[in-house]
Amino acid sequence: MPAAITDKISPTFNTANPNVARVTVGRTALATTLTCDNLAGWPTVAAVHFSTYKIDTSNKVIPGTQIDWKGIVSGNTIGTLTRMAGATDAGSAIGDVVEMNPTGYWGKDLYDWGIAQHNQDGTHKSLTTDTLTTTGNVTIGGSLTEAGAVHSTMRAETVFDHINSGCVWSGDAYASTRNASCTAGVVYLSGKRLTVAAVTTRSFTASKDVYCDLKDNGDGTAVWVYYDNTTNAASPSFATTTGTLRGAIIVVGASNIAAATSVNQGQETMVLPIISSVPMTKTDSLGNLICPRDPNRKVLGYRQLITGVGSISITTTLLTGLTTNVITNGRPIKVTVFAQNISNTSAAAWFLDLYNALTITGSPVQTAQAYMPTIGTGHSGTLIYQFTPAAGTVPICVGARTNTGTLTAGGSGATAVAFILVEYA
Repeated sequence: MPAAITDKISPTFNTANPNVARVTVGRTALATTLTCDNLAGWPTVAAVHFSTYKIDTSNKVIPGTQIDWKGIVSGNTIGTLTRMAGATDAGSAIGDVVEMNPTGYWGKDLYDWGIAQHNQDGTHKSLTTDTLTTTGNVTIGGSLTEAGAVHSTMRAETVFDHINSGCVWSGDAYASTRNASCTAGVVYLSGKRLTVAAVTTRSFTASKDVYCDLKDNGDGTAVWVYYDNTTNAASPSFATTTGTLRGAIIVVGASNIAAATSVNQGQETMVLPIISSVPMTKTDSLGNLICPRDPNRKVLGYRQLITGVGSISITTTLLTGLTTNVITNGRPIKVTVFAQNISNTSAAAWFLDLYNALTITGSPVQTAQAYMPTIGTGHSGTLIYQFTPAAGTVPICVGARTNTGTLTAGGSGATAVAFILVEYA
């Protein structure tokens, strides 16, 4: 005997009301096939619920003979008969009535089918399937949770805020107007993917350093927020502590945006604005990366010095351009300092000193020593140091000194720079 039908959901008619049929071939008890005269309108796409009755010579239903069934229709045959309830199955006689109707078991099957994946109020239960295959796009209205954690939260914990594509600013007519435009793009803020609309011909405030930040708009997009800052003044904070990214600093003159170098989007060659004698290269004065495009945030900060610092003696002298704040999450960082075109009036040892501060104060956290065997120029030195600072803003500066004589250190042009590079280790 074949297994009982386990399908729960079943239709009650096909394209028309199902015909009330009669048995045309006798069926023995427990046999699983029933042959009828006309099953027009009966569904064939799934199992159906129906009943059989025995009738007397007056074509009246004989009480106590109803049996409720489930079966599968093919032509004028119902197979895989599964008795659900009613009289004892003593077989079917020719002429017995076969009528499709929503029996009580049809309602119970429908309930069991629904409750398997849904709550009583119709809301969906947790998915219990091992695999979920979909076609087309899937839209999730709430939060996607994986192993008890919201997916966007996990992404926010493992992927840094960054610009994924686009969002490039440029002046509309350098040295002529204060207008600039920006391309459309995609940004990730606090783990969420947000689209950014293009900006066309925005007029910027005269005589300001305009900070252009991207902020989550709460609707799947990020919008530009602008801060008019005093020229060469300390960088402003974000409007919010999370969900904001510093996309650009645009230096605006009295009547125009002077040149491409006035649009700072974190390029290593940027020298504007200049805050406390330090060009804002890669980060602002607070340590915020300008236009970060790396989701892993390998580089935390960079400064370079293209002009030399002279009159350095036995007292450590700050290499002013090599001063920066960086922002960390408490992970170890690696600091690399490189200086070239070193000269001294004496043949003597000289030093690079690294400080966990913005000024020369206290003792350096690390020192690199080199020896200059003869008086002259063209020497270089490197300092590499790794340490683990507390999470938050970390100040760093570099100084130089010598045992004897007067030292000159630093760059001598854009192709011969001294620099400090701060990275996650």
